[in-house]
Amino acid sequence: MNLRKEEMQNIHLPRWEEFPAFELYIDQVLAFINEQLILFKQNDDPLITPAMINNYVKNGVLHAPVKKKYNREHLAKLVVICIGKRMLALSDISEA
Repeated sequence: MNLRKEEMQNIHLPRWEEFPAFELYIDQVLAFINEQLILFKQNDDPLITPAMINNYVKNGVLHAPVKKKYNREHLAKLVVICIGKRMLALSDISEA
């Protein structure tokens, strides 16, 4: 990931109150995460996919959605995972 100085100065990660107050379905989660973390996108590799989210749940990194809906806590953890997995092993992220 090669960000220019101007891009690095303009990075804004969502604050807790900026996460939707209502629950989202997985397609909405994907859209939200991709929109918030667009500067972290590399090549054509997706930032996050439904399969990735399912693996995070299976590995205990993310708790399961309730009735297929994801809340603020899920979204916040997914932001951390998406950024952290570029530098750390998933097992290290799950321990934090």
